[in-house]
Amino acid sequence: MKNVGFYISYAIIWILTLLPFKALYIFSDFAFLIVYYVIGYRKKVVIDNLRHAFPEKSEQEILVLSKKFFHHFCDFLIEFAKIIHLSSGQIDKRVTYVNPELLNDYYNQNKSVVLVLPHYANWEWAANCANKIKLKSIAIYKPLRNKKFDHLILSLRKKWNMQAVPMNDVIRVILSHEKEKIRIVTSYLVDQTPPRRYPFWINFFNRETPFYTGPAKIAKKFAQPIVYMKVTKIKRGYYQVEFYPLFDEPERYTEEEIIDRIVREIENHVREKPEYWLWSHRRWKHTKENYTSTNN
Repeated sequence: MKNVGFYISYAIIWILTLLPFKALYIFSDFAFLIVYYVIGYRKKVVIDNLRHAFPEKSEQEILVLSKKFFHHFCDFLIEFAKIIHLSSGQIDKRVTYVNPELLNDYYNQNKSVVLVLPHYANWEWAANCANKIKLKSIAIYKPLRNKKFDHLILSLRKKWNMQAVPMNDVIRVILSHEKEKIRIVTSYLVDQTPPRRYPFWINFFNRETPFYTGPAKIAKKFAQPIVYMKVTKIKRGYYQVEFYPLFDEPERYTEEEIIDRIVREIENHVREKPEYWLWSHRRWKHTKENYTSTNN
């Protein structure tokens, strides 16, 4: 029955996303009304997260911000599904890249790169940067429990010539490319909840938050520069991507210093336009005590 449900859902999505963007955004507006006012999908989670993150804002401002988030969230889901029918050329009209030459310079220096980014704006469309650079693109991901949906999402990401690698295989894959002397850029969505093994805790939007130290470990181990990918929403359906070098020699810094810099970069980025970050994510569902008691 699960497979039947998947194929029915996929068929509906496939047909729906044949519509032009103008029609899809009308559908997104309707979906917002259902999600926010009828279903209330994670509405309490979003509002609670926003209250903690912005204690200086009034309750009215928080509610306005939550509505803006859900508007964008519905747009994002539509845009992600639309990838089924989008070509790289069509994405190029909607996503501009300010300085892809930064990554190409590392390629010319015979260096692989660690690329870090948050769940902000439309990170899925930004994956098309793989077609703009010389480095081979690898995206590290956490496999979904539903194998059918996991396969679908991976197939969509592969459209941009990006190799998706499960988190547990990252070292093996990097070593194989090092052995073959293939220069790569490895992308990490660094704001997701980390595994329970030895997370690094840091203040993030006014709460102690666990972060995965994997990108820092790998950057130091293989002497790979760390670059931040900043995705900005210009207007509905249009985005801009810019790359910022964070560490050219990460081996000179501690893992804690690296993660702290990355977290501060994310927080500053999100504060510019908070409604475009993934506030529906239960990012603070665990406490430090909870992690510690589980690991013992």
